[in-house]
Order: sequence, then structure tokens, then C-alpha cells
Amino acid sequence: MLAGLPIDASATGERSGRAVSSDPSGGDPDEVQVLGRDGAPWRIDRRSTRVSEPGDGLEVVLVERVADLVDRAQLVLGFPVEMEWVEQGDEIVIVQVEPLKLERHHADGPFRRVALTAADEGVVAPLTIDALDQGLSAAEEEGPRVGQTVRRIYGRPYRRRTQPSILGRLEPTPLVQAAKACAVATRDVAPLLTSALRFDKESGDRFRKLATGDLQSLDDEALLQVLRERQQFVAEAFLQLDYSREATRQALHALEATIGELPKSVYPALAAPRSVRARRKYFAKLRELADSFERAGVPIGTTEPLPASLARQWREVARELTDVRPLGINVLPEPIGNSDRALRGALKMVGTESPDTVERRRKEARESVIRVARSRSLRRMREVLVRPLLTLLDRIATAKGRLSEGTARSLVLLRSAAVEAGRRLVDMAILDEPEDALYLWLAELEDAVRGEPGAYAARVRLRREDDARWASFDAPRNLR
Repeated sequence: MLAGLPIDASATGERSGRAVSSDPSGGDPDEVQVLGRDGAPWRIDRRSTRVSEPGDGLEVVLVERVADLVDRAQLVLGFPVEMEWVEQGDEIVIVQVEPLKLERHHADGPFRRVALTAADEGVVAPLTIDALDQGLSAAEEEGPRVGQTVRRIYGRPYRRRTQPSILGRLEPTPLVQAAKACAVATRDVAPLLTSALRFDKESGDRFRKLATGDLQSLDDEALLQVLRERQQFVAEAFLQLDYSREATRQALHALEATIGELPKSVYPALAAPRSVRARRKYFAKLRELADSFERAGVPIGTTEPLPASLARQWREVARELTDVRPLGINVLPEPIGNSDRALRGALKMVGTESPDTVERRRKEARESVIRVARSRSLRRMREVLVRPLLTLLDRIATAKGRLSEGTARSLVLLRSAAVEAGRRLVDMAILDEPEDALYLWLAELEDAVRGEPGAYAARVRLRREDDARWASFDAPRNLR
């Protein structure tokens, strides 16, 4: 129950206090806190809805009711909240709700966020984690594998760290050491680039082979085999993207060794994938369509019938983008031309991360690096070392762009096979929607298709709800 005016709890004699939908000091989305008028807060595990650490001045039953209420408020509003509450008879009245200010939390620990095409792509589906875990486990140290390599935390992929970061040097090294670091980076990056480009070259034939055949005509076991083969393809693409990430890391390390600390904006700008020609062409089509909406005075998100000329252009763009999906590592997004919803979403993103914007930032970052080099001692010689590294980073960005396209295409294949399995599970009254299959692990999908009992629909609903909650959190880069 939501009240519009503050209530004086002391005057009514009722209990009152505050509640927060997350731990404000650590930003943990799985901890809810409830506070009375005085004393220590009650800490509640959101997953079990039970008290994990008792506080003062309140009853357990009341605390759990308030905790459920503040958690629901966050889900409805779409961001972490702080609320004032008061008990009136048998009801709990929300007096005030405000956004919760979370302290940024970046703890050193054995897990770090996976960043293959962007610093943080946000929430990803469980089926994505399956493919990441399969692919990135191949890059782990030799020896027995303990547990998962990649885990889904804050709805995002986190990977077990195998070594500390080598970035963050404040001062340049002596010139001889800088030259050695540049040589080592060039030597170490070469095989990574070669592997990535070889995979990109060979993936075309493999993609065509995996894309053949009618999924609906396959029996269940044949469909599961196709699903496994397509996931393997995606996993290998993820591994190559990880190699390109490591190549970027090595080149940036050599850059820091040569000239020291760089402006923070330089790192993502130089690491960003470079769009291939086809992607730039697709983006130009989307921009033309967005401009047509603006000239016609029609909101992009409208569900009303479009003017005839605009509707015709819409259909043409959708047809050209039938098999083109947004770049990224998540299996959830459908191809842009697959539905009106997907096309609207792509149009809304036109002005944010265009290929032209990415290249402008890259150019500005290169200029910034040269300025820093010229500000150091022995500036001419340091600039001589820096320029080949910038060229190397350009080559890596180009390879990363090609790999990102191949990954996107392979994810379309994985998604279509999983959704076909989901369609069959809907017919069997096991799932609610075909796309729910994307919220299951591959082993769960196999069990469900083979008739193993399990609360699959309930698992999907809980994971979707988790995603809605986690999407509003700024997840830490490193976790214990």
C-alpha cells in the first residue's frame, strides 16, 4: 500500500522504520535490509526471504513482510530503492520511496567480469554462460578443472581469475625496458592474431554447414545434437574473442610501459572492435530509417499504423536485417529484422554507439597517446616506440570486429536451435514461451526434452525476475 503523505508513527503508536532493497555499502542485490526506529539493521537473504543477521527492535515476521515489500517495490520501479514504512493495524504502509544511492564496490578477488566485446554488456542468459564456460575453460591453466570457469553473478558473466592484472602502471619504465616490453607484446600478440584470423576465415564454411536443414523436421535427439554442435561453434568463437582481448591487454601493457599512465577514456576507445563494412552498411540503413521517422514526426516506439511510405521502408529494412543481430556475447537478442520489437530496439540505439562514433573516439585516443608520449622524457624515442603499438592495436581491433560478426552469426544459430527446443517444450506444457529455453542451462534443456521431471518453468520465472533486479545494478568489476 502506497501513501502519498508522511505519517507520524510516534503519534499513532505504530511501529515504523526504513528498508533498503540492497546492501548500500556493498551493492549486493541479494541482501535486503530492514531498520526500525533505533538499533542495528536486520539483514535478509532475498533468495530465501529469511533473516541472515538479526537486528533490533522488530519481530521476525514483520521484518520479512517489509523485506518482501521493498524488494517488490524495486522490481516495479526498476531500480534499487530506499523506503520509509509504518505498520497500521494489519497493513504495512509505504510512506516514501526514493532511489537508493549505492557505494561503488570494486573488491580484489578471484573473479572478474568477462569483457569480450564491451566492458560490461549487462545481464546475459544462462545459455550464454554455458557457451562461455565451455569456450573459456580451454584457456585456463593446465590441470584439473574445479567447478565452473564462468559463473553468472549479478546476471553477468564472471570468470575465475588466473593472474593479477598487468595494467595500471603510473610511470613509464626506462627506455631499454620499454623497448623490450614492446618487442614482447609484438611477439605474444602475433600468434593470437593469427589464430583469430584463421578461425574467422574457416568459420564461413562451418556456419553454412551448421545452418543447413530444417530444425522442425528433426526428432528430439537429432535436435539436441544440432544444439550441442552449434553451442560448440559459439564456444570456439568466444575463445577466439578472448584471445583478441588478451592481445589488446598485452599491447596496452606495452603502451603503459613506454609512456606510463594513460587517460581512462583511452583504454575502451583503443580496445573497441572495429565494425566490418557490412555492419556499417546495416547501420546506415537503420540511420536512414530513423531519419525518416523523425521527418514524418512519428515516434519510433509507436504501435500505431505507419504512413504508407514509412511502412514500405520499414519492411525493406526488416527484410535486409532478417539474419543480422546486435553485436555482443548474449544469446538473448533476436535478429534485428526478426520482429517489430527487435527493429524498434535497434532504431533506438542508432544515436548511441554508431561505428562513426567508435572510430572518432579511437582517433581521439590515438592523439591523446601521442600527446602523452611527447610529454615524457626522451619524447622522440618514446613516440617512435608508441606508433607501432597503436598500429598493432588497430590490427587487433579489426580482427576483433570480424570475430564479433562471426560470434553474432553463430549466436543466431544457437538461438534458433534453442528456441525450437523451447517450442517443443511449450507444446509439452513444460515451458510458457519458446524463448524461455534461453534461460535454461544446456543440460537442463536436454533433460526437459527427454522428459526428465523438473520445475523448468519455475526456474525460468525466477531467473527472469533476477535479471530484472540485477539489470539496474552497477556490478563490480572484481568479486571475491
